[in-house]
Amino acid sequence: MKLLRKKFVIPLLFIFVPILLFMVFFADAALKKVVEAGGSAIVGAKVELGGADLAINLSGASLKGLEVTDPDEPMRNALVAKEISFDMDSSKLLRRKVIINELKAEGIELGTERKLSGALEGTKKAEKKKKEDKGEQGFAGKVFNAGEIISTEKKEIEKSITNLTGEIKKEQKRLEGEIKNLPGEEKLSEYKTKIDEIKKTERDPFKVLSAAKDLKKLKKEIKKDVDKYDSVKGDIKKSTSEYEKKVKELKEKEIERLLAKYSPTGAVANLAEKMFSPMVGEYVDKALMWRSKLTSDDEGVSKEEKKPVRAKGVDVVFREKNPLPDFLLRTAGLSLKTERGMVTGTVIDITNDQTMYGRPTRFEFSGTTLKGIESLSVKGLINHIDKAKTNDELIVELSGFEFNDFDLGSFKLSGWADITADSVVRNGKFESIIKMNFKGAEIEMPDNKNNKDDKISALAKGLSAIHEFEIKARVSGVPDDYEIKISSDLDDVAKKVFKGAAEDKTKEMEAELRRELDKQMEEQFKSLGAGLGGFGSLGDTVEGKSDKIEKLLR
Repeated sequence: MKLLRKKFVIPLLFIFVPILLFMVFFADAALKKVVEAGGSAIVGAKVELGGADLAINLSGASLKGLEVTDPDEPMRNALVAKEISFDMDSSKLLRRKVIINELKAEGIELGTERKLSGALEGTKKAEKKKKEDKGEQGFAGKVFNAGEIISTEKKEIEKSITNLTGEIKKEQKRLEGEIKNLPGEEKLSEYKTKIDEIKKTERDPFKVLSAAKDLKKLKKEIKKDVDKYDSVKGDIKKSTSEYEKKVKELKEKEIERLLAKYSPTGAVANLAEKMFSPMVGEYVDKALMWRSKLTSDDEGVSKEEKKPVRAKGVDVVFREKNPLPDFLLRTAGLSLKTERGMVTGTVIDITNDQTMYGRPTRFEFSGTTLKGIESLSVKGLINHIDKAKTNDELIVELSGFEFNDFDLGSFKLSGWADITADSVVRNGKFESIIKMNFKGAEIEMPDNKNNKDDKISALAKGLSAIHEFEIKARVSGVPDDYEIKISSDLDDVAKKVFKGAAEDKTKEMEAELRRELDKQMEEQFKSLGAGLGGFGSLGDTVEGKSDKIEKLLR
């Protein structure tokens, strides 16, 4: 027995001693390298780890000093974790599956500064597509100049004139088609021939009654054609009146549009959109970027379309009694350190293959003892169980959020607000409804305090009187092309406060714009008006033909 032991022990030592030596001296370094390389590939920026400690029996590990670079800002960390510890199911490692039962992360901080850039070599930061700003470019105190405004807006005005000209031509062409369908000279000649034949029979005493009957029947037929002419004449008259009105109103509409954009009262038109749209867009871009890192790229692919290869090559996939994905984190408890205090939460069922596991990833975070925040709640799920019917949800509720000098471009906002955001992403398309209810708000325009422009000073004065308002933002579309629509009672409140102070100035601007519009675009408007002459020509044509056929009834 002793001899037998020696016979087997010595070979076993040759096999397991190197493995133990590797576990003791190299496993930690290998784990550190795997985390940094894999994390950097997923995030698209440097992921760095201070140290790693893997248990000899592979039942757990701890990571220290984790730093995840923000790919949009390489000099900032998106996340820093002091220590992350977790326990694993070591029995599953032999089947090349990483199953983490529980993970705990402490000392997590968001948005910290980096000493060195975390950008990966050979990669460039993607430039964000700037959304077109159709509103006024900021609120810097530029002096109103009607000549410059008309020159700037000339293409837009010409476009309106061209569109209306096209409408007029299209309507005239339609009327020409109706005129062509009216009874013509051939029909008129036919009626005359019939009338002459009936008159001849009137001389015969025996045919007088039948002739009178035939004439009555013929006149009834002619009356139907006269009615057709009258209908087309009415149609021409109606179209003429309608487009004369449109031509007359076009200039007024352009004046209204320019006043809405450049006048003092126009400065508060869509004010909420000008203030909050850039901020909402920035947060949406950030959220979509991180979502893309956390979800797979095969969104929209059904189970049937993505079938694993069976019994081919060196690896054969056998049916499992209780199948598990290659990676699964059952529960993660996280503690996030923010400027306002600690936010704690749980994430469950994180996996690289929800289709196999059959459960969505769920998360929930909250904070109740935060500085300047009454309560914070974040809940959501990532459901990619069926790749053809993906569904991600995020609900954020923020109560009593205090802020001071919050930067909104040309504005600074202070006060407090209740904020809710309800977002859904289904099959690559998303919609987010964000509501912000502001109380005790103070809106300032710090860059324009000493501005002498009446427009800016009136706006600043009007905004200082507004303390309560609501903002509702609806964001919808796809990640690369979405639309932000913002509605608010701020615009109405601002207009009411602002109207009196700006009324005289607006009237002056209106008069200047009218003079300059007539001066710079006189020919274009004359040409538009001349196009209405086509209706008159059509009317004369129908009138002439109508007179000829009506004479037959006399």
